[in-house]
Amino acid sequence: MTTSNVTTRPIDQGKALVVSALVTGGLFGAISVIGQTLNQGFDNIRIQGVIMPMLMGAVAGGIIAYLVVKNRRLLTDQLDLERQHSADLSRRVDEQTVELRSEVTERTAAQQQAEAANKAKSEFLSSMSHELRTPLNAVLGFAQLLEQDKSRPLDDKQRESVDYILKGGTLLLELIDQVLELSKIEAGEIAINIEAVSALTVFDNCIALVQGKADQNNIAIIDQTSGPDDYLLSTDRVRLIQVVSNLLSNAVKYNRPGGTVTLSCRQMPNRMLRILVADTGLGIPSDKHCDLFKPFDRLGREAGTIEGSGIGMTISKQITEQLSGQIGFESVEDVGSTFWVDIPLNDKYSPSLQNNVRQLAQAR
Repeated sequence: MTTSNVTTRPIDQGKALVVSALVTGGLFGAISVIGQTLNQGFDNIRIQGVIMPMLMGAVAGGIIAYLVVKNRRLLTDQLDLERQHSADLSRRVDEQTVELRSEVTERTAAQQQAEAANKAKSEFLSSMSHELRTPLNAVLGFAQLLEQDKSRPLDDKQRESVDYILKGGTLLLELIDQVLELSKIEAGEIAINIEAVSALTVFDNCIALVQGKADQNNIAIIDQTSGPDDYLLSTDRVRLIQVVSNLLSNAVKYNRPGGTVTLSCRQMPNRMLRILVADTGLGIPSDKHCDLFKPFDRLGREAGTIEGSGIGMTISKQITEQLSGQIGFESVEDVGSTFWVDIPLNDKYSPSLQNNVRQLAQAR
C-alpha cells in the first residue's frame, strides 16, 4: 500500500485537519489521524475530507470526520451508463423526428387532397348550377306567361297549380344560388370590398327588402335605428345588407301572426357596432342551439309549412367572419329570439361625426 499527501501530525486543539489521500495496491488501507485508525475496504480509491477533533476541556476525546470516497471503478461504470443513456436519448430523438416528418408529410398530402376535392366540388356545383338554372328558368318563365295571359285566363284550379309551380321553382332557384354561394365562400372565392359605409343606409335597404313579406304575414317591423344619429362602418355594404336582411327575413318567416320584428343597434366598447334583430316568434329549443349554423339543418322544421333551405345562417356566419365581425343569438322557446351581428366601426368614426356620416361615406 502506498499513500500520498497524508498528514499524520498531531493538530492543535480546535483546529481542522484536511486529509487528501490516494490509497492503492491492496484491498485494505489505513489512514492514521490523531491516533485513530480509519479502515477502508476498497481498492484504488480516493479519499478527501475534513477531520475535526472532539475536545473534552483540553483533551481530544474523539474526532468528527467528513470523508468523500470516490471509487475509480464506480466512476468508470457511471460514465459508461451516462454514455449509454445519451445514446438511447439520441436514438429516441431520431425516431421521434422520423415520426414527426411522416406525420407532417401525411397532413400535407391530406390537405392537398382536401383542396383538390374542394376545387372539384366548386367546379361541379358551378357546372350543375348552370345546368339546373337553364331549364328551371324556362319552367318559371312559362308559368309566369300562363299566369299573366289575359287572352286565356286561368280558372281557380289552374291558377293554384301555376302558383305551386312558381313557388316551388323560386325556392329551388334560391337553393341552387345558396349552395353555389356557400361553396364559393368555403373555397375563399368571394370578393370582399371593405369601404366606409353608413349604417343607416344599410338598415334602410334591409327593411325595404323584407317589408313586403312582413306586410303579407301581418308582421310589424319596428325600426329603432331611425333618427339623426348614424354610425360609419368599415365593411362591405352589399355583403352586410345580405347578412342583416337574412336575419330580418328569418325573423318575419318564423314569427307569430301579428308579431313584431325590432331592428336596433348600439356601439360596443371594442369599437364594434352591434346590430340586433329581435322577434316575437316561437324561439329555438335549447337543445337545438348548437345546430343553428350547420348547413342544411332546419332544426326539426323540415316537415313544416315554412319554406327554407337551412343554408342562410351558415352563409351569414361565414360572411360576417370575413367582414372581421361576429354573429350570435339568444333564444327562449315560446318567447322569441334575438340575433346580433358585430361589425367594425371605421377608424375615422367618432360620436361627434354622427350627423355627417352619410356625407363622409359618400365622399369616400
